[in-house]
Amino acid sequence: MCGLAVLLCLAVWTPVAVGRERAYRAAPPCPANGPAGECRWEREATVAGKETVAKKTYVDYYDLAHADGSEHRVRLAGDGSVRNRLRVGVTVTTITWRGEVREVALGPYREGTEAMPESEHKAPVGIAALALPFAVVFFWSAHWLSRRNRRGRPVATQQFGPFVVAYLAAMVPGIGGAAAFFLRPGFQDALVLTAWLTAGTLVVVVPWTAWLAHRSFHRGSEAEPAA
Repeated sequence: MCGLAVLLCLAVWTPVAVGRERAYRAAPPCPANGPAGECRWEREATVAGKETVAKKTYVDYYDLAHADGSEHRVRLAGDGSVRNRLRVGVTVTTITWRGEVREVALGPYREGTEAMPESEHKAPVGIAALALPFAVVFFWSAHWLSRRNRRGRPVATQQFGPFVVAYLAAMVPGIGGAAAFFLRPGFQDALVLTAWLTAGTLVVVVPWTAWLAHRSFHRGSEAEPAA
């Protein structure tokens, strides 16, 4: 299941998300008379209201009113450069694409909303980062057990130690990598952090797991009756 999750995230979900990001960046500005096709529509709006909703944390939603009477409720999800300066009555510039407000600009500052395609890759890549270490450990375990079965050597209870250690170790780059991709603003920063977590885990755990596997393997061999 872990391997299937990684495959689906990286081969199906991620390309779709990245394609939307590229389409947004490649979209030209809309003409002055309004949107035409795939374009980014920039227009002024007034902050008509603000509502703070208590979820896991407090989340601010802003009601933006345009001159044509249309309103959009947005949640800013960027670095806080605009969110920290928004007040009711302030005039901002909204960037709309495919019917949704994707960015809000205030003076020299610009911040994406939760509908911004730029962050859509975080979910599939984060899930893949979480599942990949467990998939690697699963296939390694399956290979090790297959070798034992082919040699006709039963696996004793104490020989599952390497598997337990490996699965526990997989939690470090798995959970840490997923958190990095979800929480870090930059893809490259999250990738570097995940790589460091993986390298550190491998340096510490692989020799220990290999030693446990080697010891349990030879103990099992010594316990077998001579032919």
